[in-house]
Amino acid sequence: MTDISTDQLDKDAQDATNSAQMSKALKVGFLIGTPITFMVFFAMMFFGAHLSLGQALVTSIWVAIVGGGFYGGVAGLLTVLNKHPH
Repeated sequence: MTDISTDQLDKDAQDATNSAQMSKALKVGFLIGTPITFMVFFAMMFFGAHLSLGQALVTSIWVAIVGGGFYGGVAGLLTVLNKHPH
């Protein structure tokens, strides 16, 4: 094999490792971010805004579905990128 082929194989292996780490971090971030977002927003809506239980649940579930994955995904993404600066 030439040096170019070996370098490309090394890059491909490193990219595969980084992709696996990124995938795991995004999944974990999503699984952690969604319930935490729900709990925080439920507490804010129910105790802070004094909404009824139903209104607080609906609002918190909606925010957790939309925002929880985003917040957890960004946290996972930043964690992996901090380990492997580009």
